[in-house]
Amino acid sequence: MMSTTNTSDDGNDDLGSNNDLANDGGEEVDADDVSADDNEDGRTRRMTSQTKLQEVVDTLRRIGWSFTQFIAAWSGDRLGSEHVQLEHRQYRTVKQRRAALSRAVRDFGCDKARPAKELDRLIKEPFFNKFDHKMDFEDMDFSAVDGIIRRVAPSWYRVLWDVMTNARYTWQSYNGNSQSHDATLKRRMFAITSMVCHSRAKQNSNFLSAMVATYLVGSGVKRRVIECLNGLGFCLGYMQTTRMMGDVARCQARSV
Repeated sequence: MMSTTNTSDDGNDDLGSNNDLANDGGEEVDADDVSADDNEDGRTRRMTSQTKLQEVVDTLRRIGWSFTQFIAAWSGDRLGSEHVQLEHRQYRTVKQRRAALSRAVRDFGCDKARPAKELDRLIKEPFFNKFDHKMDFEDMDFSAVDGIIRRVAPSWYRVLWDVMTNARYTWQSYNGNSQSHDATLKRRMFAITSMVCHSRAKQNSNFLSAMVATYLVGSGVKRRVIECLNGLGFCLGYMQTTRMMGDVARCQARSV
C-alpha cells in the first residue's frame, strides 16, 4: 500500500553502521533515526525520522486515506481488507498485522508504573483488603470481584486477561465453553491478584491468604502442608493462622 525505503523482508530498516550519523544541519542523529537511500545521481542520502514520517503522511494524502482509515485497513476492519495478503513476511496476513498493531499500542501506550499504582488502590477495596471472618468463601460473587479489578486496576486487568486467556479462545474454530472459560479465568485472576497485593502489603491485604489458611486449618490439614503452601505464597503460616482464629473466637465470645 505504501512504499518503504530500503526495508528488508523481515521488517528491519537497512541502517548500515550503528555509529552516530550527522544530518545536513551538522547535528548528531542516532543511527536508529536514519536510513540510507540512493539519490538519482547515485549518492547516498540520509533519511531522518522527520523525513520518513513526512513520506508516510504524503503517501496517505496521495491515496486519499486518513490515518484512521489506514489503521482500519491494516487490521482488516475496513470493507474489502479482511483477506488482503501483503508481500511481507511479518505483515502478510490480517492476523499478523493485528498482532503487530497490538504490540505497538501496548509497548508505546503503557505506563509501566500504572499497574503498581492501581494495585495499591486495589488493596483498599473489598476482597483485597484485610481478612473478614464473616465472609464465606463458597458464597463469593466472583463476577463482583472481577468488576472491582476491572474498575480499580484496568491496566493490570488487561495485561492479566491477555496473558491468561487461552490462545485459541478468539478462534472461530474454538469449541470450548466460553462461559466456563470466563468463570475459571475470573477465579484465577482473583487468586493471582490477591497474591500480588498480599506481597505488596502483607498486613493490609491478607483477605484470600487468610481465608485459605483458616479453611485448611479448620479442615484438619496438617501443619506441614500449610507451611508448604505458605512458602509458595498461597496462604498464611500455620501459627499466624491459629492465632488469628483464636482472636476471632474470643471476639465472637465477647459479642454473645
